[in-house]
Amino acid sequence: MGTRLRNIDVTGLRLRYIDAKGEVVGRLAAQLSKILQGKDKPSYAPNKDSGDVCIVVNASKVELTGKKWKQKEYVWHTGYMGGLKKKSVQDVFDKKPEDVLWRAVNGMLPKNNLRRYRMRKLRIFPEDYIPEYASMHPLVPWEMPERKLRDRGKGFTLPQGALPMNPEAYMRRMKSSPKYETAKERYLRGEFDAPEEEVVIAGTPPEGWTPKTWEEEGEKKRKEDEAARKK
Repeated sequence: MGTRLRNIDVTGLRLRYIDAKGEVVGRLAAQLSKILQGKDKPSYAPNKDSGDVCIVVNASKVELTGKKWKQKEYVWHTGYMGGLKKKSVQDVFDKKPEDVLWRAVNGMLPKNNLRRYRMRKLRIFPEDYIPEYASMHPLVPWEMPERKLRDRGKGFTLPQGALPMNPEAYMRRMKSSPKYETAKERYLRGEFDAPEEEVVIAGTPPEGWTPKTWEEEGEKKRKEDEAARKK
């Protein structure tokens, strides 16, 4: 990436200084695309290039989730017969680490005439670096916002006497909750009295339980609701 801001009017714009160390490529690219479009400003207009300049450092220390380092590929065609080309993300990262993040941001911007001008305001450096134009324009540090994850509690409540159809998947969903450790400690101390809570935490049915299908529980619940409405 260039170390100078040539032919870029920075009047009224901020130079956002972003540390990409330990950040996931896709999540960081989504935030960078918003800044480049100016969506974080009240004066945002889709037909205007009012986004700030983004200076990203430590691009060689980004992360990819799952098995993307081995499975993700960039595919393109030369236009000639048999010209289908492929390149793994690991090969691109080894040759030019900042290119992985650049491709992600470029793909998230709207495909119009403004994308070229917006991408010119993105400066990515593989290591920790402060460009020379930082002495003329103050840098504004930017931090990744916290993820807004939905708290699943202790999983969904099971009907009385029912068992999960897929216990392993049910336990994985329940363990994804931040309240799991607290609930587990309460279970080990013997503070749970309701059988369904014991199933949620321990994953095993209490003594005396017999498996019941979801249809039986649903039919029983429907009859109870009908009886309550008639009263």
